[in-house]
Amino acid sequence: MSKEAKGEPLDRNKSATTHRVTAIAAAYLRRCGCKPLETEVPISNDWGIADLGGFVYPTHTEAEQLKLFHGVDITGGQPNFEELIWRFGHLFTVICEVKVTRGDFQRDRKGKFSQRHPAHLCFLAYPKKMMDPKELPEGWFGLAADIERGCLQKVYAPTFLTEVHPQHPGDVIDFVAAVAIRCDYRTRYARYRTWVKMYRAKENY
Repeated sequence: MSKEAKGEPLDRNKSATTHRVTAIAAAYLRRCGCKPLETEVPISNDWGIADLGGFVYPTHTEAEQLKLFHGVDITGGQPNFEELIWRFGHLFTVICEVKVTRGDFQRDRKGKFSQRHPAHLCFLAYPKKMMDPKELPEGWFGLAADIERGCLQKVYAPTFLTEVHPQHPGDVIDFVAAVAIRCDYRTRYARYRTWVKMYRAKENY
């Protein structure tokens, strides 16, 4: 099926590998409950633009899939979902950066990846052979993509910092609004046409 048939034109400024890794990362995050999930989401406080951005109200199962219990004080050796929600709230903002070359990754190591964490959950998606998981920025998940098979090879949880990063309530509101605006840009005309058809149908009844 062509991209025109799917209704989602590709960004011509990005390589086919970038699109492939982005799609693999998006499929994983959607499966873990992230919705809505949008591309090119601007982040407040001059952090930049995230390749993917969204948020999630995780169920217990989704929290396990997202590997969120690693940094939580677990009682009795069992994942404590209530403790997780009590500490961070029900809504978790999510971003994913996509890097497909060593040079691009190295340029951002002293830029985006050295700044404050711009979301509760931060992911870095990359082709599986591009980097060693030990090189992941502190506090970032790694999504190693198998481009040939079109799936994730492995998800790496952060090692040095807790994986959930507290966010200022104002930043959370700005983030959710940015995702909503991106969603509106993508869907507004289809939704408007639906409203027009509904109105005309009622008028002709």
